[in-house]
Amino acid sequence: MPLVVLPTNVIQTNRSLTRYNRYPMESDKHQSVDAFVAAISSKHRRDIIRTLRDVEDNTMTLDEMVSQLAVTSFESRPHDEIRIVLHHKHLPVLAECDLIEYDHRSGMISLRSDIAQPGILALVNTLDT
Repeated sequence: MPLVVLPTNVIQTNRSLTRYNRYPMESDKHQSVDAFVAAISSKHRRDIIRTLRDVEDNTMTLDEMVSQLAVTSFESRPHDEIRIVLHHKHLPVLAECDLIEYDHRSGMISLRSDIAQPGILALVNTLDT
């Protein structure tokens, strides 16, 4: 039986259904670049990276991060609100892109050693100038 494009962008062959994409898939490299750009597009996430860069061992707890960002990035917002937005939004995005390591159980946040390179940090700093 020949392939037939259905309105729902599904191809039906014999009895099996497979997803149909009219455009070639982006390579993993392009997807990771897009994810990196999206991750550092947020000023709050860039502040997280800079804060980790500036502490010894590039590591701190979630509570330490909340206290630091309450002064520098999230002015006038309650600490509980900052903790929630970091835990559920910003830290997972950075961790998904392998920019940081975040252990939600212990609350430890670390800048990955390969990210703590001058070129990547210079790019993050350039976006705010």
